[in-house]
Amino acid sequence: MIILIVLGVLVIVGIVFGRMSRWNSGLEMVGSFIALVGGVFLVVGLIAIPLRRMDTLDGIQKVEAVRSTVEQARADGIYLESAAIQTKVAESNEWIASQKYWRGTVFGLWVHPDIETVEPIR
Repeated sequence: MIILIVLGVLVIVGIVFGRMSRWNSGLEMVGSFIALVGGVFLVVGLIAIPLRRMDTLDGIQKVEAVRSTVEQARADGIYLESAAIQTKVAESNEWIASQKYWRGTVFGLWVHPDIETVEPIR
């Protein structure tokens, strides 16, 4: 959220500098450039929020699928592909840890809050 606020302020500052052209013509070009760059990043950031959150929800579904597969294999006593299953479990747990880390940073807005309830596969 902080990033979006900073970008919004950047756009406003660029517009203000652009309007100060009657006092200094150099500020008009600088202000227009700042507003343009800030506006582009703001739009890209806003578009990325729902896309990134959908990706997180997709990853949660994949982790749950791996969890149910592992639980079913353990219940049936199937250990033929134990190495492959353990590799997939490790990848899933790595993804969970990565998402939880990013959720705690300034980029947390882009990670769906449901990731906080997902536990690593044991």
